[in-house]
Amino acid sequence: MNNKRMNELNIKGKIALVAILLILSCLVGYMLLVMAYGIPTDYMKGNMSESAGIIKTEGRYFRTMNRENSQLDNYTDSLMLLTASHPTTENAWKGAINVSRYYRSDKKPDEVLVDNYLGKGKGYSEVQYSRYWHGYLVFLKPLIALFDYGTIRYLLMFLQIGLFALLVSKSSTINKRLIFPIIFLWIFLNPVSTMMSLQFGSVTIITFCAMLFILCKSRKWQENLFLWNIFFMFVGIITSYMDLLTFPLITLGVPLTLWVCMYQRDKVKGDIMNIVEKSFFWAVGYGGMWALKWLLGSIITGQNIIRNAFDTIEVRTSSSAAKEKINFVNVLYREFKASYQIGVVIALIILIVIFVITLYKTRHIKVNNIIPYAIMACYPIAWYVLIQNHSYIHYWFAYRELAISVFAVSLCIMMLMRKENYGQDCSFNTML
Repeated sequence: MNNKRMNELNIKGKIALVAILLILSCLVGYMLLVMAYGIPTDYMKGNMSESAGIIKTEGRYFRTMNRENSQLDNYTDSLMLLTASHPTTENAWKGAINVSRYYRSDKKPDEVLVDNYLGKGKGYSEVQYSRYWHGYLVFLKPLIALFDYGTIRYLLMFLQIGLFALLVSKSSTINKRLIFPIIFLWIFLNPVSTMMSLQFGSVTIITFCAMLFILCKSRKWQENLFLWNIFFMFVGIITSYMDLLTFPLITLGVPLTLWVCMYQRDKVKGDIMNIVEKSFFWAVGYGGMWALKWLLGSIITGQNIIRNAFDTIEVRTSSSAAKEKINFVNVLYREFKASYQIGVVIALIILIVIFVITLYKTRHIKVNNIIPYAIMACYPIAWYVLIQNHSYIHYWFAYRELAISVFAVSLCIMMLMRKENYGQDCSFNTML
Protein backbone atom coordinates (compact mmCIF):
# COMPACT_ATOMS: atom_id res chain seq x y z
CA MET A 1 0.00 0.00 0.00
CA ASN A 2 1.51 3.37 -1.04
CA ASN A 3 2.12 6.28 1.31
CA LYS A 4 -0.77 8.33 -0.12
CA ARG A 5 -3.22 5.53 0.63
CA MET A 6 -1.80 5.13 4.14
CA ASN A 7 -2.17 8.86 4.79
CA GLU A 8 -5.79 8.78 3.59
CA LEU A 9 -6.55 5.90 5.94
CA ASN A 10 -4.78 7.70 8.75
CA ILE A 11 -6.84 10.86 8.19
CA LYS A 12 -10.08 8.89 7.95
CA GLY A 13 -9.19 7.04 11.14
CA LYS A 14 -8.57 10.30 13.00
CA ILE A 15 -11.86 11.78 11.77
CA ALA A 16 -13.69 8.65 12.90
CA LEU A 17 -11.95 8.81 16.30
CA VAL A 18 -12.96 12.46 16.77
CA ALA A 19 -16.58 11.68 15.84
CA ILE A 20 -16.72 8.69 18.20
CA LEU A 21 -15.23 10.68 21.09
CA LEU A 22 -17.71 13.51 20.53
CA ILE A 23 -20.69 11.15 20.51
CA LEU A 24 -19.43 9.32 23.60
CA SER A 25 -18.91 12.65 25.39
CA CYS A 26 -22.48 13.64 24.53
CA LEU A 27 -23.90 10.37 25.87
CA VAL A 28 -21.77 10.43 29.04
CA GLY A 29 -22.67 14.08 29.67
CA TYR A 30 -26.36 13.34 29.20
CA MET A 31 -26.29 10.33 31.53
CA LEU A 32 -24.54 12.35 34.25
CA LEU A 33 -27.29 14.97 34.04
CA VAL A 34 -30.00 12.30 34.16
CA MET A 35 -28.40 10.95 37.36
CA ALA A 36 -28.25 14.48 38.82
CA TYR A 37 -31.95 14.96 38.03
CA GLY A 38 -32.65 11.85 40.07
CA ILE A 39 -31.76 13.73 43.28
CA PRO A 40 -34.98 14.74 45.13
CA THR A 41 -35.35 18.52 45.31
CA ASP A 42 -37.07 18.30 48.72
CA TYR A 43 -33.61 17.93 50.28
CA MET A 44 -32.62 21.30 48.84
CA LYS A 45 -35.32 23.56 50.32
CA GLY A 46 -33.57 24.48 53.57
CA ASN A 47 -30.28 25.31 51.86
CA MET A 48 -32.10 27.21 49.12
CA SER A 49 -33.78 29.42 51.73
CA GLU A 50 -30.36 30.21 53.23
CA SER A 51 -29.01 30.87 49.73
CA ALA A 52 -31.90 33.21 48.93
CA GLY A 53 -31.03 35.19 52.07
CA ILE A 54 -27.46 35.69 50.82
CA ILE A 55 -28.66 36.83 47.40
CA LYS A 56 -31.17 39.22 49.01
CA THR A 57 -28.44 40.78 51.16
CA GLU A 58 -25.91 41.20 48.34
CA GLY A 59 -28.24 42.16 45.52
CA ARG A 60 -27.99 41.36 41.83
CA TYR A 61 -24.51 42.68 41.02
CA PHE A 62 -22.56 43.00 44.26
CA ARG A 63 -19.10 44.58 43.87
CA THR A 64 -16.35 43.33 46.16
CA MET A 65 -14.06 46.32 45.46
CA ASN A 66 -16.43 48.93 44.04
CA ARG A 67 -15.18 48.39 40.48
CA GLU A 68 -16.87 46.78 37.48
CA ASN A 69 -14.22 44.08 37.21
CA SER A 70 -14.95 43.01 40.80
CA GLN A 71 -18.67 42.60 40.14
CA LEU A 72 -20.32 39.30 41.05
CA ASP A 73 -22.95 37.81 38.77
CA ASN A 74 -25.65 36.95 41.31
CA TYR A 75 -28.18 37.27 38.48
CA THR A 76 -26.83 34.15 36.74
CA ASP A 77 -25.96 32.39 40.00
CA SER A 78 -29.63 32.79 40.98
CA LEU A 79 -30.64 31.30 37.65
CA MET A 80 -28.31 28.35 38.28
CA LEU A 81 -29.66 27.83 41.81
CA LEU A 82 -33.27 28.00 40.59
CA THR A 83 -32.47 25.46 37.90
CA ALA A 84 -30.71 23.10 40.32
CA SER A 85 -33.58 23.17 42.84
CA HIS A 86 -36.51 23.17 40.42
CA PRO A 87 -39.04 20.42 41.30
CA THR A 88 -39.63 19.22 37.75
CA THR A 89 -42.74 17.20 37.00
CA GLU A 90 -41.01 15.51 34.06
CA ASN A 91 -38.99 12.33 34.23
CA ALA A 92 -35.22 12.72 34.60
CA TRP A 93 -34.61 11.89 30.92
CA LYS A 94 -36.63 14.88 29.71
CA GLY A 95 -35.74 17.08 32.67
CA ALA A 96 -32.03 16.81 31.82
CA ILE A 97 -32.78 18.10 28.32
CA ASN A 98 -35.39 20.79 28.99
CA VAL A 99 -33.65 22.26 32.08
CA SER A 100 -36.70 24.07 33.50
CA ARG A 101 -36.92 26.70 36.25
CA TYR A 102 -39.49 29.09 37.72
CA TYR A 103 -40.01 32.28 35.75
CA ARG A 104 -42.02 35.49 35.69
CA SER A 105 -41.69 38.10 32.96
CA ASP A 106 -41.69 41.02 35.42
CA LYS A 107 -38.97 39.58 37.69
CA LYS A 108 -35.27 38.79 37.31
CA PRO A 109 -33.89 35.40 38.48
CA ASP A 110 -32.56 36.83 41.76
CA GLU A 111 -36.00 38.32 42.53
CA VAL A 112 -37.70 35.03 41.65
CA LEU A 113 -35.28 33.16 43.93
CA VAL A 114 -35.85 35.47 46.90
CA ASP A 115 -39.63 35.60 46.45
CA ASN A 116 -39.94 31.85 45.94
CA TYR A 117 -37.98 30.87 49.07
CA LEU A 118 -38.46 33.88 51.36
CA GLY A 119 -41.77 35.31 50.11
CA LYS A 120 -45.09 34.09 48.77
CA GLY A 121 -43.70 32.43 45.66
CA LYS A 122 -46.94 32.60 43.68
CA GLY A 123 -47.81 33.29 40.05
CA TYR A 124 -44.79 31.64 38.49
CA SER A 125 -44.67 29.61 35.31
CA GLU A 126 -41.98 27.26 34.02
CA VAL A 127 -39.43 28.29 31.42
CA GLN A 128 -36.98 26.01 29.65
CA TYR A 129 -33.34 26.84 29.00
CA SER A 130 -32.51 23.91 26.76
CA ARG A 131 -29.93 25.33 24.36
CA TYR A 132 -27.10 24.94 26.92
CA TRP A 133 -25.90 21.69 28.46
CA HIS A 134 -25.93 23.06 32.05
CA GLY A 135 -23.28 20.50 33.01
CA TYR A 136 -22.65 22.43 36.23
CA LEU A 137 -25.85 20.78 37.54
CA VAL A 138 -23.93 17.50 37.88
CA PHE A 139 -22.08 19.19 40.75
CA LEU A 140 -24.53 21.88 41.89
CA LYS A 141 -27.53 19.61 42.48
CA PRO A 142 -25.79 17.34 45.04
CA LEU A 143 -23.96 20.32 46.55
CA ILE A 144 -27.12 22.38 47.14
CA ALA A 145 -28.72 19.31 48.71
CA LEU A 146 -25.87 19.32 51.27
CA PHE A 147 -24.78 22.97 51.59
CA ASP A 148 -26.06 26.49 51.11
CA TYR A 149 -24.74 29.01 48.57
CA GLY A 150 -22.27 30.53 51.02
CA THR A 151 -20.64 27.19 51.84
CA ILE A 152 -20.47 26.28 48.14
CA ARG A 153 -18.60 29.54 47.60
CA TYR A 154 -16.05 28.47 50.21
CA LEU A 155 -15.62 25.12 48.44
CA LEU A 156 -15.12 26.95 45.15
CA MET A 157 -12.56 29.18 46.83
CA PHE A 158 -10.58 26.26 48.28
CA LEU A 159 -10.61 24.48 44.92
CA GLN A 160 -9.32 27.49 42.97
CA ILE A 161 -6.65 28.33 45.54
CA GLY A 162 -5.56 24.68 45.59
CA LEU A 163 -5.28 24.52 41.79
CA PHE A 164 -3.39 27.82 41.72
CA ALA A 165 -0.96 26.54 44.37
CA LEU A 166 -0.40 23.34 42.38
CA LEU A 167 0.23 25.39 39.24
CA VAL A 168 2.84 27.54 40.96
CA SER A 169 4.46 24.50 42.58
CA LYS A 170 4.66 22.55 39.32
CA SER A 171 5.91 25.60 37.42
CA SER A 172 8.74 26.07 39.89
CA THR A 173 10.01 22.55 39.16
CA ILE A 174 10.11 23.27 35.40
CA ASN A 175 11.24 26.89 35.24
CA LYS A 176 10.70 29.57 37.87
CA ARG A 177 10.14 32.17 35.14
CA LEU A 178 6.76 30.57 34.50
CA ILE A 179 5.53 31.61 37.93
CA PHE A 180 5.19 35.35 37.32
CA PRO A 181 2.92 35.09 34.23
CA ILE A 182 0.69 32.62 36.11
CA ILE A 183 0.37 34.98 39.09
CA PHE A 184 -0.19 37.89 36.71
CA LEU A 185 -2.94 35.92 34.97
CA TRP A 186 -4.78 35.19 38.21
CA ILE A 187 -4.62 38.80 39.37
CA PHE A 188 -6.06 39.96 36.05
CA LEU A 189 -8.96 37.49 36.31
CA ASN A 190 -9.83 39.04 39.70
CA PRO A 191 -9.77 35.88 41.84
CA VAL A 192 -12.21 37.22 44.45
CA SER A 193 -14.93 37.41 41.79
CA THR A 194 -14.10 34.07 40.16
CA MET A 195 -14.12 32.37 43.57
CA MET A 196 -17.43 33.89 44.69
CA SER A 197 -19.45 33.50 41.47
CA LEU A 198 -20.52 30.04 40.34
CA GLN A 199 -20.97 31.58 36.90
CA PHE A 200 -17.27 32.50 36.65
CA GLY A 201 -15.83 29.51 38.51
CA SER A 202 -16.33 26.87 35.81
CA VAL A 203 -14.10 28.30 33.08
CA THR A 204 -11.46 29.38 35.60
CA ILE A 205 -11.22 25.85 37.01
CA ILE A 206 -11.16 24.30 33.53
CA THR A 207 -8.34 26.67 32.51
CA PHE A 208 -6.24 25.89 35.60
CA CYS A 209 -6.77 22.14 35.20
CA ALA A 210 -5.76 22.29 31.52
CA MET A 211 -2.60 24.25 32.38
CA LEU A 212 -1.70 21.80 35.13
CA PHE A 213 -2.19 18.87 32.76
CA ILE A 214 0.12 20.48 30.17
CA LEU A 215 2.84 21.00 32.77
CA CYS A 216 2.52 17.42 34.00
CA LYS A 217 2.51 15.84 30.52
CA SER A 218 5.11 18.09 28.86
CA ARG A 219 7.71 15.30 28.81
CA LYS A 220 5.52 12.25 28.25
CA TRP A 221 3.58 13.44 25.18
CA GLN A 222 6.44 15.01 23.22
CA GLU A 223 6.52 12.19 20.68
CA ASN A 224 2.81 12.15 19.83
CA LEU A 225 1.45 15.62 19.17
CA PHE A 226 -1.92 14.25 17.97
CA LEU A 227 -2.70 13.40 21.60
CA TRP A 228 -2.53 17.13 22.28
CA ASN A 229 -5.13 17.72 19.55
CA ILE A 230 -7.46 15.30 21.33
CA PHE A 231 -6.65 16.98 24.65
CA PHE A 232 -7.67 20.42 23.36
CA MET A 233 -10.81 18.92 21.85
CA PHE A 234 -11.77 17.58 25.29
CA VAL A 235 -11.07 20.99 26.84
CA GLY A 236 -13.54 22.45 24.31
CA ILE A 237 -16.07 19.70 25.09
CA ILE A 238 -15.89 20.28 28.85
CA THR A 239 -16.12 24.06 28.38
CA SER A 240 -19.25 23.69 26.23
CA TYR A 241 -20.73 21.30 28.80
CA MET A 242 -20.12 23.49 31.85
CA ASP A 243 -20.27 27.11 30.70
CA LEU A 244 -23.16 29.51 30.05
CA LEU A 245 -21.15 31.68 27.61
CA THR A 246 -19.10 33.72 30.07
CA PHE A 247 -15.48 34.04 28.86
CA PRO A 248 -14.97 30.54 27.40
CA LEU A 249 -12.08 31.39 25.07
CA ILE A 250 -9.62 31.49 27.98
CA THR A 251 -9.92 27.69 28.25
CA LEU A 252 -8.28 27.59 24.82
CA GLY A 253 -6.10 30.69 24.75
CA VAL A 254 -4.31 30.44 28.10
CA PRO A 255 -3.49 26.69 28.01
CA LEU A 256 -2.50 26.93 24.33
CA THR A 257 -0.13 29.83 25.06
CA LEU A 258 1.48 27.71 27.78
CA TRP A 259 1.65 24.76 25.38
CA VAL A 260 3.37 26.94 22.74
CA CYS A 261 5.88 28.02 25.37
CA MET A 262 6.65 24.40 26.24
CA TYR A 263 6.89 23.15 22.64
CA GLN A 264 8.16 26.10 20.59
CA ARG A 265 11.04 25.02 18.34
CA ASP A 266 12.27 28.14 16.47
CA LYS A 267 10.30 27.21 13.33
CA VAL A 268 7.59 29.83 13.03
CA LYS A 269 5.64 27.99 10.32
CA GLY A 270 5.43 24.88 12.49
CA ASP A 271 4.45 26.95 15.54
CA ILE A 272 1.64 28.66 13.62
CA MET A 273 0.39 25.33 12.25
CA ASN A 274 0.31 23.91 15.79
CA ILE A 275 -1.68 26.91 17.02
CA VAL A 276 -4.18 26.58 14.17
CA GLU A 277 -4.46 22.82 14.64
CA LYS A 278 -5.04 22.90 18.40
CA SER A 279 -7.49 25.79 18.04
CA PHE A 280 -9.41 23.86 15.39
CA PHE A 281 -9.73 20.80 17.63
CA TRP A 282 -10.88 22.96 20.56
CA ALA A 283 -13.51 24.53 18.29
CA VAL A 284 -14.62 21.07 17.11
CA GLY A 285 -15.04 20.00 20.73
CA TYR A 286 -16.76 23.21 21.83
CA GLY A 287 -19.07 23.60 18.84
CA GLY A 288 -19.61 19.88 18.30
CA MET A 289 -20.66 19.24 21.90
CA TRP A 290 -23.06 22.16 21.76
CA ALA A 291 -24.56 21.01 18.45
CA LEU A 292 -25.05 17.48 19.79
CA LYS A 293 -27.07 18.90 22.71
CA TRP A 294 -29.40 20.63 20.27
CA LEU A 295 -29.72 17.48 18.17
CA LEU A 296 -30.24 15.19 21.18
CA GLY A 297 -32.75 17.61 22.71
CA SER A 298 -34.73 17.94 19.50
CA ILE A 299 -34.93 14.15 19.16
CA ILE A 300 -35.96 13.46 22.77
CA THR A 301 -38.42 16.32 23.26
CA GLY A 302 -39.70 16.79 19.71
CA GLN A 303 -39.06 20.54 20.04
CA ASN A 304 -36.98 22.55 17.58
CA ILE A 305 -34.10 23.35 19.94
CA ILE A 306 -31.78 23.73 16.94
CA ARG A 307 -33.85 26.65 15.62
CA ASN A 308 -33.87 28.31 19.05
CA ALA A 309 -30.09 27.91 19.32
CA PHE A 310 -29.45 29.43 15.89
CA ASP A 311 -31.72 32.37 16.69
CA THR A 312 -29.63 33.03 19.82
CA ILE A 313 -26.37 32.72 17.89
CA GLU A 314 -27.67 35.25 15.38
CA VAL A 315 -28.38 37.70 18.21
CA ARG A 316 -25.07 37.16 20.04
CA THR A 317 -23.00 37.66 16.90
CA SER A 318 -24.97 40.70 15.71
CA SER A 319 -23.74 44.30 15.79
CA SER A 320 -26.70 45.66 17.76
CA ALA A 321 -27.79 45.57 21.40
CA ALA A 322 -31.24 46.70 22.64
CA LYS A 323 -31.83 48.70 19.43
CA GLU A 324 -28.43 50.34 19.91
CA LYS A 325 -26.01 50.03 16.99
CA ILE A 326 -22.60 48.86 18.14
CA ASN A 327 -19.25 48.41 16.44
CA PHE A 328 -15.95 46.76 17.21
CA VAL A 329 -14.41 49.97 18.57
CA ASN A 330 -17.24 50.36 21.10
CA VAL A 331 -16.84 46.75 22.17
CA LEU A 332 -13.07 46.99 22.56
CA TYR A 333 -13.33 50.26 24.50
CA ARG A 334 -15.72 48.66 26.99
CA GLU A 335 -13.51 45.60 27.46
CA PHE A 336 -10.35 47.62 28.07
CA LYS A 337 -12.17 50.01 30.39
CA ALA A 338 -13.51 47.12 32.48
CA SER A 339 -10.11 45.39 32.54
CA TYR A 340 -8.27 48.40 33.96
CA GLN A 341 -6.59 47.53 37.26
CA ILE A 342 -3.88 49.80 38.64
CA GLY A 343 -1.90 46.88 40.07
CA VAL A 344 -1.87 45.09 36.72
CA VAL A 345 -0.82 48.26 34.89
CA ILE A 346 2.08 48.89 37.30
CA ALA A 347 3.26 45.27 37.06
CA LEU A 348 3.08 45.38 33.27
CA ILE A 349 5.02 48.66 33.11
CA ILE A 350 7.76 47.21 35.35
CA LEU A 351 7.90 44.09 33.20
CA ILE A 352 8.18 46.11 29.98
CA VAL A 353 10.91 48.35 31.46
CA ILE A 354 12.94 45.28 32.48
CA PHE A 355 12.41 43.83 29.01
CA VAL A 356 13.53 47.04 27.25
CA ILE A 357 16.66 47.21 29.42
CA THR A 358 17.45 43.58 28.65
CA LEU A 359 16.84 44.18 24.94
CA TYR A 360 19.13 47.22 24.98
CA LYS A 361 21.94 45.18 26.51
CA THR A 362 21.67 42.26 24.10
CA ARG A 363 20.48 44.18 21.00
CA HIS A 364 19.25 41.01 19.31
CA ILE A 365 16.01 39.07 19.42
CA LYS A 366 14.70 36.77 16.70
CA VAL A 367 11.28 37.95 15.53
CA ASN A 368 10.23 34.33 14.94
CA ASN A 369 10.34 33.80 18.70
CA ILE A 370 7.69 36.48 19.23
CA ILE A 371 5.21 35.72 16.42
CA PRO A 372 3.39 32.76 18.12
CA TYR A 373 2.81 34.84 21.27
CA ALA A 374 1.60 37.79 19.20
CA ILE A 375 -0.94 35.52 17.50
CA MET A 376 -2.20 34.24 20.85
CA ALA A 377 -2.43 37.79 22.21
CA CYS A 378 -4.82 38.63 19.34
CA TYR A 379 -7.26 35.82 20.15
CA PRO A 380 -9.51 37.97 22.40
CA ILE A 381 -9.70 40.62 19.68
CA ALA A 382 -10.90 38.01 17.18
CA TRP A 383 -13.47 36.81 19.74
CA TYR A 384 -14.82 40.33 20.27
CA VAL A 385 -15.16 40.77 16.49
CA LEU A 386 -17.18 37.55 16.20
CA ILE A 387 -19.27 37.83 19.39
CA GLN A 388 -19.95 41.57 19.43
CA ASN A 389 -23.42 41.60 20.99
CA HIS A 390 -22.50 39.38 23.93
CA SER A 391 -19.15 41.11 24.49
CA TYR A 392 -20.75 44.56 24.46
CA ILE A 393 -23.61 43.76 26.84
CA HIS A 394 -21.58 41.62 29.24
CA TYR A 395 -18.33 43.58 28.99
CA TRP A 396 -17.87 43.60 32.77
CA PHE A 397 -17.04 39.89 32.75
CA ALA A 398 -16.28 39.32 29.03
CA TYR A 399 -13.16 41.49 29.53
CA ARG A 400 -11.55 38.42 31.10
CA GLU A 401 -10.93 37.06 27.59
CA LEU A 402 -8.10 39.64 27.57
CA ALA A 403 -6.38 37.43 30.15
CA ILE A 404 -5.10 35.52 27.11
CA SER A 405 -3.31 38.65 25.88
CA VAL A 406 -1.94 39.42 29.34
CA PHE A 407 -0.64 35.88 29.76
CA ALA A 408 0.82 35.74 26.23
CA VAL A 409 2.65 39.07 26.56
CA SER A 410 4.02 38.38 30.06
CA LEU A 411 5.07 34.84 29.13
CA CYS A 412 6.76 36.06 25.95
CA ILE A 413 8.69 38.74 27.84
CA MET A 414 9.80 36.31 30.54
CA MET A 415 10.89 33.85 27.86
CA LEU A 416 12.84 36.48 25.91
CA MET A 417 14.57 37.70 29.06
CA ARG A 418 16.33 34.35 29.32
CA LYS A 419 19.78 35.17 28.05
CA GLU A 420 20.20 31.86 26.23
CA ASN A 421 17.09 32.57 24.13
CA TYR A 422 18.53 35.42 22.09
CA GLY A 423 18.80 34.04 18.59
CA GLN A 424 18.24 30.46 19.76
CA ASP A 425 15.51 27.92 20.44
CA CYS A 426 13.28 29.73 22.92
CA SER A 427 11.16 27.01 24.48
CA PHE A 428 11.10 26.57 28.23
CA ASN A 429 10.91 22.89 27.42
CA THR A 430 14.55 22.92 26.33
CA MET A 431 15.39 23.02 30.02
CA LEU A 432 13.35 19.93 30.92
